[in-house]
Amino acid sequence: MQSKLGLSSLGIWLLAITLMVGCGNEPEPMKSKSLHRFVEAPVISGVLSKDTKLIALLTSDQQISVWDTVSQKKIHSWSPRVFNGEINHVALSGNNRRLAVAGHWSVNMLNLVDGSVITSWDVVGFQASATVSQLHVDHTGHKVLVGMSDGAVLSVDLNSGYTLKLDHHKLQITRLAYDGDNGFAISGSTDKNFAYWGVTDGDISYQHNFRSRVTALAVDNESNKLFVSDALTDHLILDKSSGEKLSNLSFFERFRFFRHGFFVEKGKYLFTTSPKNVITLWDTANGDEIISWTIKRYTAEATVMDLSKNAAGDLVTLSSDGALQVWDYRKYL
Repeated sequence: MQSKLGLSSLGIWLLAITLMVGCGNEPEPMKSKSLHRFVEAPVISGVLSKDTKLIALLTSDQQISVWDTVSQKKIHSWSPRVFNGEINHVALSGNNRRLAVAGHWSVNMLNLVDGSVITSWDVVGFQASATVSQLHVDHTGHKVLVGMSDGAVLSVDLNSGYTLKLDHHKLQITRLAYDGDNGFAISGSTDKNFAYWGVTDGDISYQHNFRSRVTALAVDNESNKLFVSDALTDHLILDKSSGEKLSNLSFFERFRFFRHGFFVEKGKYLFTTSPKNVITLWDTANGDEIISWTIKRYTAEATVMDLSKNAAGDLVTLSSDGALQVWDYRKYL
């Protein structure tokens, strides 16, 4: 028997089977294994420790707090009167023993054992009006990178008291990172330039000019890979030692904009976060997208502030709503 569309019963049956098979190939939506919101005030700056055991939060009321993510209990907190002026940035040391906090023109290093202020110092860019735009701390908490709104980068060694001021950039610093403990650091700027340079002498090993400002940066020592991204179409995975391009993320849109990146599975895969609430998993070999999903939002403006991997191998994300979510991504690999 023929249908009004001219299809036989067999044809209709085959079409239905094809549609069902096609639907079956769609990956099931990502669901978080757990969710906990630590604060209700909007988070201005937030960081997740590399082992995901701690989070440090700076909220809109200028309260700074550090939390144990396992017990979900507050370890330390500091009120605004502890510091001289408004605070805008927080950064954890890799060993979870120190927390750096920065205002417009000063940095304080806090002890996470007893909550005391270890030291404080003023920072000055090339212009007197320049303010702190980025803050990053090494594993020990003894070395600090400070990026300024005028493009200056300050490489600070707290043990020796030595500070190196670098002029690799001409506009606001958008991203900073140490390359492990091998004596190199990475910086990106709104001047569209990315540089890989020595911490002690500032000498540039390699650099790359993008079409737009640098928005995301991720370092992976296991695979010797580096992810650097601009606000348009260049989202590069590089060989960390040489700066050689290995791949570029591919997508159908004219451009995409990422804020964070994080490598997993010995550099075979990369997570990125959008300016809003989207997380995407990529294959680094060919740059193909595997799956995208959204975090839990308590406010319309919520975005991912940091991400890392826990001891169980799950992805952990921290949002600007102060929410921590755990994701098992491995079934999509």
